[in-house]
Amino acid sequence: MIRIIGAGLSGLACAIALNKNDIETELHEKSDRVGSKFPTSVHAMRGRINGGDTLELVSEKGIELRNTFPVKTVVRYTPSLKKTEERREEPAYYMLLRGEGGVEEELLEQAKKSHVVLSSKEDHGDVIATGPRSVLAVGLGCTFKGSNTEKAHVIYNQQLAPGGYICVLPHKEHTTVLLTCYRREFFDRLNELMEKAFHEIKPLNDLVNGLDFVNRFGGCISQPLNGEVIENPKLIGEAGGFIDPARGFGMHYALVSGALAAEAITKCESFRKLVDETFGNSLSQDSLRYSSIKRMTNDEYEALLMGRGKNS
Repeated sequence: MIRIIGAGLSGLACAIALNKNDIETELHEKSDRVGSKFPTSVHAMRGRINGGDTLELVSEKGIELRNTFPVKTVVRYTPSLKKTEERREEPAYYMLLRGEGGVEEELLEQAKKSHVVLSSKEDHGDVIATGPRSVLAVGLGCTFKGSNTEKAHVIYNQQLAPGGYICVLPHKEHTTVLLTCYRREFFDRLNELMEKAFHEIKPLNDLVNGLDFVNRFGGCISQPLNGEVIENPKLIGEAGGFIDPARGFGMHYALVSGALAAEAITKCESFRKLVDETFGNSLSQDSLRYSSIKRMTNDEYEALLMGRGKNS
């Protein structure tokens, strides 16, 4: 019996992969339900990991994601709202729906062989998937019913999203606007910053024009891995620091790190070795990117995005 603490994305992914190898699992969840900590909202999963397609890699690990929305075009806005548009042949991102009817419910159905213990106080297990150990940044999201775009839009502005960005994430029937902030002195001002962003940024308003407001929600981005992979117990997802600190992406790391922990258990292999082989240097590159851009000024963003600065 393998005991997994935490029934979020990474814990569910680990349980699914173990179940497919006929290994009995027990999922412990501290809340009274298994499902997203978010209401209905759209979240971005990076399209590629170490040169390969993320969705294909996840599928190879035995995890099926059916309700995805591939996005091949990314529109980026400088602080002065000049824009660049990049279209790729393969998806830059896969948008996933969270909340009711979202990805966690998909995964729970696939993990149905596991014994789930709700409202659990258990904190010792073979695999730990309990979420962030410490907070690096915070975010505020607004979700709308419907969509006016099939592209991802990212707006950089240090006054409105200090150290972070504002993005518009489309799905089939919903759109989420997310504002991230990496400066602690602004953590308690996210509502004010979001209101200013909608008031001052015309392209942002255009992208949600005519859509019905659904909800507003908050979240956080955890501290990154910094080269440390915990083997015993195996720390996965945000609990293990598997996160892109510069851009806040964690869904691909959550799903794959959960599957890799299961593979390490099934094959009696090193978790660290599997992580290194699968992610390559992407984790360290993500941390370097964060170090280089976290204190950039609006002028530096302007130069970078218009091709006059260093590549990110």
